[in-house]
Amino acid sequence: MLVIFFRPNESVSDPNVRRVVVEQTKQWTEMMERHRKEEWELMKSHLQAQEEILKKLMEVSQAIQMKQLEAKHDRYGENFIWKEA
Repeated sequence: MLVIFFRPNESVSDPNVRRVVVEQTKQWTEMMERHRKEEWELMKSHLQAQEEILKKLMEVSQAIQMKQLEAKHDRYGENFIWKEA
């Protein structure tokens, strides 16, 4: 293991240190971009799944409401016919 000691300002101007810093900065930037893309894809898939679930729930709710409305219409229709007779 090679350990090199620098005076405070020497490390800034050392080409090896600069190269390592540039490479690590590049890797960090690529990783952050990859994570942002993965997070966006995950959020998008969650929203699509929630949309499908919501649509199914709304369809079921509408079917129940239609049955209730038909039953109410049938009850009032029977009462209306009975009162006319």
